[in-house]
Amino acid sequence: MSIQDWATEARSSTEYQSPEKQRLIDVYQALLENKLTPEESAHGISTILEPLIKRNPDDVHIASVWGLFCGIVRHVGGDQAASKRLIELLDYLAKIEVKDDHGNDLKYGAAKFWTNLPSFALMFREYGISIEPDDEMDINDWVAQKTSYFNATSFAAMCLANRPYMSGMAFYIKGNMSDALVAEYETPEPRFRAALHIPAVSAWISIAGQKIYQMCKEEAQGLSMEDWKSWEKGLDQVAENDQVDEEMQNLALDVRDKMRNIQKGL
Repeated sequence: MSIQDWATEARSSTEYQSPEKQRLIDVYQALLENKLTPEESAHGISTILEPLIKRNPDDVHIASVWGLFCGIVRHVGGDQAASKRLIELLDYLAKIEVKDDHGNDLKYGAAKFWTNLPSFALMFREYGISIEPDDEMDINDWVAQKTSYFNATSFAAMCLANRPYMSGMAFYIKGNMSDALVAEYETPEPRFRAALHIPAVSAWISIAGQKIYQMCKEEAQGLSMEDWKSWEKGLDQVAENDQVDEEMQNLALDVRDKMRNIQKGL
């Protein structure tokens, strides 16, 4: 699906029929087609939403900016150039000030409105890096989530590797590693579980492995060297599991080798 296809689909969604949301789609499309810079896009988004923010900073419709953002991440997040532009958009958006009619800063909680990217973390958890449970879907449809999940994980890994203020993205690492590597799960079958989760594990280590290893050593964000060692062991088990497709076995070995090289300082 091209950016144009994504934009066409988003514009036709019943969820995004308001004038503000249609204009937000235009901005995101222009950003990803290199017709607007991340800075211009951030100001465009703020300008579109400013009347809503001034009327009520808690208006739930403001969060639509993140619903669209998550959709884009799931669509293009595996493209590092696109993810870089989206991360820069967040950087610029966090710097924008919104003033009321008296020139006072509008706030969300204790901070200026955009400073902490209000509702972004919640929306990304629910609509960005999430996957549907396997017991609610046909198994082939469940595995088909692998591309969007890989894209979202790649974006999260780029955030973690390059932006200290995004260190909270580490929250998702343990869940992905556990889902991919814990052998005791009965469902889905190992080949299906590996097909969905091992590419995402690869994204974490390939993009942010150095940062993750450092966090494990420092016991930051709930990570530890015990986690690092257990992930290596789990990757070995996936590679040795004859119920896993050869492609995923080889990818598991590749990720394990990357981890060992990081630990050796290579």
